[in-house]
Amino acid sequence: MIALSSVTIVGTRACTPYGSAIADQWAADLGAWGTHVFSGGAIGVDFCAHKGALRAGTPTVSILASGVQARYPSSNEYLFTQIVENGAIVSESPPREPAHKRRFLARNRILAGLTKATCVIEATDRSGTSSTVREALNMNRIVAGVPGSIYAPTSLGVNTLLKHADVHLVTSAADLQELVTGFNPREVPSAGAAIRDHRRNSRANWRALSPTDYEIWELLPTHGGMSVDSLAEKTGRSRLDLLARLSELRLTGFASNVEGLWCKSK
Repeated sequence: MIALSSVTIVGTRACTPYGSAIADQWAADLGAWGTHVFSGGAIGVDFCAHKGALRAGTPTVSILASGVQARYPSSNEYLFTQIVENGAIVSESPPREPAHKRRFLARNRILAGLTKATCVIEATDRSGTSSTVREALNMNRIVAGVPGSIYAPTSLGVNTLLKHADVHLVTSAADLQELVTGFNPREVPSAGAAIRDHRRNSRANWRALSPTDYEIWELLPTHGGMSVDSLAEKTGRSRLDLLARLSELRLTGFASNVEGLWCKSK
């Protein structure tokens, strides 16, 4: 199942200030517009993308090449802790399985398949992001790239990628948002208001919720907030299932998240 309004952001581990700034700011912008950012939890572009999404207060999802209890790289443990509190960490490996080369290829396949679009920000000519792009194209997902200097080794891979007929060139987070949702929030001033109106109408139509989503929504407080762990205790559902459903409720205007705590939207 593809996550609603979602983007995978990937790129080189040895990113430059140019790449790290783009990954951080674009992820924050996308989050503010209601688009969830997925990445691989690695150092470099992945780290900056997750950090930007968290800065915007938006749930972000990290797909690991290791098990969820042997999180790799260990240098990102503080980031992983934040993601667990406001998002999700996903892996198809056993919980304590260390990262292996073959696991990275499997992770890239999952990254490409879970979201509507994959965006590459800085990649060398031998970058592992090429496997993510290949998988995304094979699955008919949207693929985009951010151009860089023709003299920068860190942009050689993405500049080459942009020669592909099925790859979109993007120069702003708004370009990427338009690819995913069909509107450019900077070119259509009323887009934000339209989204808010849609969400207000959605909240009024709570009868359209599935029985499970309604059960979760009903448990959410109007003021204050409730943790995912508390919801798990009350519903008997897994954290991953609850985070996915809460994210959908947030996107449709039924729920809000503040510093990792969930409540009904006002």
